[in-house]
Amino acid sequence: MIFFYISLSTFICYQVLKYRQGISILNETKTLKQYSKKIIKNKKELFLTPELLAIILIIIAVNANAKITGICFVIFYTLMFIYMFRKIKTKITLKKENISLIIILCILFILLGILFYFNNQMLNSGFLIFDPTWIYYILLIILSYFSYVILIIAEIINKPVELIIKRKHKKKRKK
Repeated sequence: MIFFYISLSTFICYQVLKYRQGISILNETKTLKQYSKKIIKNKKELFLTPELLAIILIIIAVNANAKITGICFVIFYTLMFIYMFRKIKTKITLKKENISLIIILCILFILLGILFYFNNQMLNSGFLIFDPTWIYYILLIILSYFSYVILIIAEIINKPVELIIKRKHKKKRKK
């Protein structure tokens, strides 16, 4: 399972860059509707990436040992991180609205990490008969590929949170 956590760290490094790109697109567009239109307009550029090679990782994950899959995952997402790092030219400026969005995304990945941890504990204690690590890799690849869609979902969740924060901030100013 140590290979899984090493591969998870390379995956998270790549995801930071990918979500950074998504948040910069969200900052350029003022509304969620404009963001969705821009994502659809640039779908070839955003979705037809070398990340599609991750499908090969899914095939390896189903047919091979979890350690081999972990090593492939580390190599692949390290290369994707280097590719994305060289590709990024814009600087991102964090706005107050983006901080709560980033917190929501972090909570999502923390919950996923907790799920992985408890599942590993159940595997080590004998409650699980088979090693579900390959399912985790498939889930991570899906989360990575559809990160722009997940960003839309996080933004939808973020809207009510922003309203609550603004209301509390107004009440504090009145006092």
